[in-house]
Formats: sequence, C-alpha cells, structure tokens
Amino acid sequence: MGIRGSALASVIGNVVSVAWFIYYLQKKSTVQSVSIKDFRPSKEIYYNIFKVGVSAFLLDGFMVITCLLFNNFAVFYGNNVVAGLGISQRVVQIADFISMSFSMGAVPLIAFAYSARNYERLMEIIKTTTLYMVGITMGLTAILFVLRAQVIGAFSIDSEVIRIGQTILVAQLCSTIFAGLSALFTGIFQAFGKGVQSSVMSVIRGIAFIPILILGNRLFAVNGVIWANTISEAFACIVGLILFLGIWKNSLRNTQWER
Repeated sequence: MGIRGSALASVIGNVVSVAWFIYYLQKKSTVQSVSIKDFRPSKEIYYNIFKVGVSAFLLDGFMVITCLLFNNFAVFYGNNVVAGLGISQRVVQIADFISMSFSMGAVPLIAFAYSARNYERLMEIIKTTTLYMVGITMGLTAILFVLRAQVIGAFSIDSEVIRIGQTILVAQLCSTIFAGLSALFTGIFQAFGKGVQSSVMSVIRGIAFIPILILGNRLFAVNGVIWANTISEAFACIVGLILFLGIWKNSLRNTQWER
C-alpha cells in the first residue's frame, strides 16, 4: 500500500494503544477509571492539570515547528541530505525513546517523594534515574556510533547518502544525552508542580533552535544545519540545570525535609 500503508499502520497502532489503556483502566486498575460516573471536575484539578500539562503541549508544538524548519533547511542542500536526515532521525529515536521512558516513568515517583518531603528517597530516585538513563543511552549511542556506516547502509545503497548520513547521525547521537537530561529536568519540574519552570524548558528547547539553526546555516552552511539541534539541546540542558539548582536550594531552605 506504499505510503498509505505506513500511515494506516500508525493509525491502527494508536487505536490499539488507546483501546488497551481504556480496557486496563476500566477493568484492571483499582485507583483510576475512565467512567463518566467517576468524573469529578474542580477548578483545583483543572488548574494543576493545565499548570503542568501546558509544558507538554508547548514541547509537542515546538517539535512540529523544529522538524519543519529542519527539513526545509535541509532541502537547500539536496535530496541526499534530506534522506540522510530522515534515516538518522529514525535511528536516533531508539535512544531518545529510552531516555523519554526514564524521564516520564520517574515523574510519579519523584512527585510522591517530593510531596512526602522525603529527602533521601527523592535523591535516590533522581540519582538512580539519571544513572540508568545516562548509562543506557550512552551505551546505545556508542554502539550506533561504531556501527554508523552499517546502520545508514541498511536503509540506503547510495554512497553519498551513507556519507552525509553518518555525519548527521553523529550529530544526532551527540544530542541524545542532552535531550534526555532536558526531558528529565522537565519531568522533575512537573513532578514538583513547577509549571513555570517546566514551561520555560519546553519553550527554550523550541525557541533556541530557531536562531541557532538560522545562524548555523549562514556561518557553516550544511554543517551548521546538522549540528543546530545538538547545540540547542545542550543550551536547554544548561538552562534546566540552573533552574533545578534554584528550585532545590529554595526547597531545602524553606521546607522541612525528612532525613
């Protein structure tokens, strides 16, 4: 079915996932429900949902914009760059999704420990999550780096696509650790109920990419385009660290923690 089959597969996969979530929440979960009779809206609930959820909305929106800009700038340098970019983005998603799973999965654990004012447990969760996320991501990144020619060659037999694809893949792999840490900082802010900081992270990851991409394109041509995402993710990671340290110091100073 060609491209239609690919699109249909995506739709079917999402429908099956939603159906499974509904079934599990309705039949298996003892604390959550999707039944209308259990729906109890309130201003406080809506406020907390939007305060934290707006950052995810902004991040998804900026991801669409950055992908469009990335592809539009890549077009100027020919189909080989576009093809190499497409292949590299799909391959690097393996590492990105692993990082994302850690950052998302740790949110409820961090939120429970933070709400309970349990300092030791909170620190253990953050340290363990960071250690495993960085370790697994770096390990997978190293494997993909060593086998980059074979990985790109599995998707194309064009020598020029393989050549430029390797360069793009290296740049994308370098960005994975920064992207993972940025996502973890965002998850921590969400778990802490810090809507402003989590929204700032989402905006920074999207907004910073645009001037870096334009400036990189003007100064370094195709190499500037290729490395723009890595630089913007590194910048966002630094901002996230600064925000986290600020929150952490205030929390320790103003809150009675259990030790």
